[in-house]
Amino acid sequence: MNDQPIQVAVGSSPPLPAGYSALAPDPQIAAIVRRYGDLTATVADLPIGRIAGPLDRQQTPGGESTLGALISDAFLAGASRTVDGAAPAQIAFTNPGGVRADLSSSLSVSYGQLFSVMPFNNALVSMDLTGTQLLQLLEQQWQGRATRSLVLHVSQGFRYSWDAARPQGQRVLPGSAMLNGEPIRADAVYRVATNSFLAEGGDGFSAFKQGQNVQTGELDSVVLKLYFRAKGVVQVPTLGRITRLN
Repeated sequence: MNDQPIQVAVGSSPPLPAGYSALAPDPQIAAIVRRYGDLTATVADLPIGRIAGPLDRQQTPGGESTLGALISDAFLAGASRTVDGAAPAQIAFTNPGGVRADLSSSLSVSYGQLFSVMPFNNALVSMDLTGTQLLQLLEQQWQGRATRSLVLHVSQGFRYSWDAARPQGQRVLPGSAMLNGEPIRADAVYRVATNSFLAEGGDGFSAFKQGQNVQTGELDSVVLKLYFRAKGVVQVPTLGRITRLN
């Protein structure tokens, strides 16, 4: 998955790299696209639920966004069902590059809009990580990234603080990582959910590959759809889960 988010005005094309020029549209390919667009319109336009307010990818200084937080909450809910015998998830993560569109044009949300938000068909994956591995995962948001950080969106109930002035590998403030008000313990085991791209070590998050008792669930877009259907009206998540200093 390309994790470089590109945002352009509606109806516009993203800029091409230097030295490249756009090809002329192919009428035959355009006809195929129109045909399948017409065939899928009935499903794409199917209402899934409603949102109480716009959800977008605009990030806070800490790295949060309302849409990213909502998706992490949906992952947490989707990985917390115990009908298959698995332990419920306690923390969920998603990567900002996996969120490809805003939900801000209408308070009514269709299946097509949800698929535009998450078009990669990644699966929801749950695993056990120790507290030490979890803190290692958080530090990998900055390690080996010379020009930018890659702060993951986190689910409700998990919070931490980080300091941009501290060296890589030490940016998460000691004792700041909390789950439901309790400090993360290095020797404790936590059930964590994420998408299959990250679970396989995507974007350099190798800590996920240390997970134990790994279980793969529904596609991420299906998890999000089920979350909307269960909620009816999805509220705008409260941020402040990630706090940045400096």
